[in-house]
Amino acid sequence: MKILVINCGSSTIKFQLINMENSEVIAKGRCDKIGYEDSNIIYKNLKDNKSLDEALVSMPDHKIGMKVLLDTLMDSEIGVIHDINEISAIGHRVVAGGEKYSSAVIVDDKVVDDILELAEIAPLHNKAAATGIKAAKEIAERFSFNVHSGLIISGDQFIAGNEHNTKLQQNFPQAYATEMEAGAIVQAAKTLNKPAIVIRTISDNANETADMTFEEMLPLATRNSQKITLKLLEII
Repeated sequence: MKILVINCGSSTIKFQLINMENSEVIAKGRCDKIGYEDSNIIYKNLKDNKSLDEALVSMPDHKIGMKVLLDTLMDSEIGVIHDINEISAIGHRVVAGGEKYSSAVIVDDKVVDDILELAEIAPLHNKAAATGIKAAKEIAERFSFNVHSGLIISGDQFIAGNEHNTKLQQNFPQAYATEMEAGAIVQAAKTLNKPAIVIRTISDNANETADMTFEEMLPLATRNSQKITLKLLEII
């Protein structure tokens, strides 16, 4: 599980991405001078020792700053995650909780309102924190699944080698992916004259390499399947 921790100031967003399984900080940095012409990002990928040092990026407000932050974490060259859904939660540091909050809570609209109400105690920090919370929520919600329409082939074999992979690509050049079981499930549903839908997560390239381990993929696949299922139920 990965947690993104942010601390918003009046013109900054400091952040760390933490792998909670071993408490390891895998990326950290700061979006600086937000709202100014020379706004920039400082970023360190601690997994691969890659970094940005005051790279100039236009960030007129905290919302754009959050998008820059997330885009950097997912960047194909210097990022440490492939998808925003790898982030299980976003934690916000808030300076003043007054008598209402003395420990961590799940943030909802009331909490944000309380943070703004307590801005008299810390006007610069609490207002920035509320802005950062709203920006993080809005930007995170904008990120959605990439949708591709096309052929997925199904069979009774586990494809995990270049030989099988090459044959499938030659025989089905238009296919986006391959998987097991779905064909049998849909065939059984058709025989019983029942509607069917299969939700799967594509985990690797069907060869000897994978971008993440099974243990890393499992919670991501679970969250994605849950989100898709809930949205489908709303439509149905």
